[in-house]
Amino acid sequence: MHNQSCKTMEPPSLHLLSCCKTRRGILACLLTLLLTLFGGCFVLLREDGTAMKYVMKPPEEPRDALKLSISTENITDTDGSNGVTGYNTTDAGIDTGPSLSSTASLHVDYDRYGDQFEYFPPRGRVRRKKKRKHTHHSPTLVDHPWTSPKNDNISMYAHRFPHYFIIGFAKTGTKALYELLKMHPQLDGPRREMRYFSSGQIQNLTSYLSRFPPPPAQGYTIEKSPDYILSPLPAVRLKKAAIESGVETSSLKFIVMFRNPVVRSVSDYLEMVSWSYMNRKPALPPFDMMVLSPDSRVDDSLNIINSSCYSYHLKQWFNIFGKDQFCFVNGDQFITDPYTEAKALEECLHLNSFFTKKNFVFNKKRKFYCFKTSNAPMCMSGAKGRKHPFVSEEVVTTLKDYFRAYNEELYSLISRSFDWESSMKS
Repeated sequence: MHNQSCKTMEPPSLHLLSCCKTRRGILACLLTLLLTLFGGCFVLLREDGTAMKYVMKPPEEPRDALKLSISTENITDTDGSNGVTGYNTTDAGIDTGPSLSSTASLHVDYDRYGDQFEYFPPRGRVRRKKKRKHTHHSPTLVDHPWTSPKNDNISMYAHRFPHYFIIGFAKTGTKALYELLKMHPQLDGPRREMRYFSSGQIQNLTSYLSRFPPPPAQGYTIEKSPDYILSPLPAVRLKKAAIESGVETSSLKFIVMFRNPVVRSVSDYLEMVSWSYMNRKPALPPFDMMVLSPDSRVDDSLNIINSSCYSYHLKQWFNIFGKDQFCFVNGDQFITDPYTEAKALEECLHLNSFFTKKNFVFNKKRKFYCFKTSNAPMCMSGAKGRKHPFVSEEVVTTLKDYFRAYNEELYSLISRSFDWESSMKS
């Protein structure tokens, strides 16, 4: 018969051996002891071989335990961020736009653990994450890591210092242009954007240069960081780093890509929408409502608007580098006729003639060109060429009127004009 003492023993672990009369029971008892020590429960066997699970009283909560309380009131963003990651415009004094708030707030007792948890409102999960060493960002040049005396072994990587820079503008086709230029036998560069002279996230100049591949024979390295153009400070830092690396600053070339400013703003807005979705942030308002204030004026404090004022940002770089060091690309024409723009850029960069019409293959499904060398055609990811939302004619007209003065100033600066008034397709 079933031993009743096994069911009422106190504490349960004192009489476990009385239930272990078979080989199977011995194994069960060993498992019971382990569960008792680590799991807070034990298992007993009935006479018919079935198991009975007893749960012990859980231990008292330790003093340094993390205490969480989730509230749906006082909606705030727990990380204190304001705007969209990837839009680093602090140096230029540009407002990143309305803050993106979370759908719930998290109140944590940080007595022991510190800032090691992050909260995902839609799923209500709390995840532990590793501590990361944050780099202090200061708008002053003196405190930035590229002025640090820790730049040892610069001479080892000085030959990797890029001579060509794609400095702007974001959402104009700079990624496709960068991949195309890397196909040229005289150019090579890193896979990712460095943003060294704008963000300060890389430790020092030596670390920055070590991330570049060795330059090709009789060639140079190239970098793409389209946020450089939004402030003159990256230009100052870049010039200082070139001097430290023993590079003649007059030999540097800067590539600036333009696109219809209204279309570029819409594309930038889509990037913000995608970022908000991926980071579980509340949905952004429609483009029409976001860019216009209640009195129907353009909200030029938004980064998506400010970054389309091309002449304002370009003039700041002209004060640091000569105009003859800049090459300009029509992003709208690069979509429809990339061969013409590629050949013009080859001449401006003083590169050997390489690109032919055979390097460009039109993708009928994606409705834009892919690039081809000896291998299969290379196309941009599915995130490129996304369908733009509908924008009312009234908003388009308001934005065209707002950007017209900046466009005219740009045409005068670069001695080249673009057909942005008549073509407003997105």
